Amino acid sequence: FSIYTDAEGKGKKKIDLVTSLARCTLIRSVIELWGAASTIEDCVKVTKDKNFQKRHQQGEHLGDAATKYEDRTFKITIHTLGSTYTREEQNVMRSQFSFLDFPGAVQMKNPSD
Repeated sequence: FSIYTDAEGKGKKKIDLVTSLARCTLIRSVIELWGAASTIEDCVKVTKDKNFQKRHQQGEHLGDAATKYEDRTFKITIHTLGSTYTREEQNVMRSQFSFLDFPGAVQMKNPSD
């Protein structure tokens, strides 16, 4: 994702996502959705089929000041609508995404990713 300084996208300056969001005062958080489905199994399949992880490893969308991929912390959040899951059930859901194999540490509060 990039924003250019002119409306036609031909501007000399390309602004990365982090820089453009830093100019916004009402942004509370930014979430990159990698998969959505009606069942956890389908969500895992959709996430495997997409190429988000490779783009994420490159980190181009994070700008030049981004932390190296190996050093970034992360968390996987389970969002549901009209359902409630216990912490143990959510951990089982998260474990199904272990194929992502993020190198950094899990950090539930204020992760870099």
